[in-house]
Amino acid sequence: MIKSDKIFIHLGLHKTGSTFLQRTFFPYYQKESGFISLRRKRALSDFNQYILRENDLTYSKEKAFELLSKKISIKKLNTEKLTLSEEQFSGSPWNNAKDRKRNFDRLIELFPNANFILVVRNEQDLVQSLYKEYIKKGGTASGKNFLSAKQPDLEFSRGTYLDYYTYYKYILSHLSLSNKLLVLLYEDFKINPIKFLSELSEFIGFEIDPTAKMFQKIDNKSLVGVQVNLLRFVNRFSSSFRQPYLLVPQSFFFVAKKIILKLPAKKKFNISEDLVNEFCKRFKKNNYQLTSIKHSKRDNCNDT
Repeated sequence: MIKSDKIFIHLGLHKTGSTFLQRTFFPYYQKESGFISLRRKRALSDFNQYILRENDLTYSKEKAFELLSKKISIKKLNTEKLTLSEEQFSGSPWNNAKDRKRNFDRLIELFPNANFILVVRNEQDLVQSLYKEYIKKGGTASGKNFLSAKQPDLEFSRGTYLDYYTYYKYILSHLSLSNKLLVLLYEDFKINPIKFLSELSEFIGFEIDPTAKMFQKIDNKSLVGVQVNLLRFVNRFSSSFRQPYLLVPQSFFFVAKKIILKLPAKKKFNISEDLVNEFCKRFKKNNYQLTSIKHSKRDNCNDT
């Protein structure tokens, strides 16, 4: 088994480039990073689902190791590293990230000396993006209700998902060294993806080819303009990820979404900026400490 100090775990967050990393970047550098998909059935999906879904009363570290070791031995990786990437490790935005602590506790128990990667994003932009993702998954709440609902199937408004700094401090408190946690900013990825990915690859221990053509494919296309309201209407009667037992079969939802995503839309769709700003302000002051730490570290590296 690979030593735990050679294991690198990307925790998310959602809507911070995770799809690109999982489908394009890490597979491209599979040998250098030791990346194995946590989503594919022939890879580590059983291990992934066990970490994410198993009840605390029946979960065991030994069973998790068994599921992991079985697939690792089958893969016979020619590497001493293992990179895992799963934004759900950071918990679900829809249920107030209730499993965030539990998921990390399970991971750190399995891999006591592992290295962790956390990507955060401007709170207002993340809220807007998460709402569109909620609609893409079959949600029906309006933007206003999305920011106020406290129902069992939608508790985003409770706010834990946006509390980056508390999450950061908890992770750090369980690590032997602070340099075993890499915090990246999604905005840096949008501005200079090569620099962002170079920092990520350096943390894992390899160099990237800046001329590689891996930015041509666009994954996880976002909804824009009227597309949001059209799909929200379809979601009211069509089965989907979030509402799997409605009258109209889920196949209709997939077809409708595909068509709607192709419709032209000139204007962006956003929840009222006043509503979003008011919602986010309770987290920004606390989270600013984290982004300040990140910028301080980067400035110090530039000085040297």
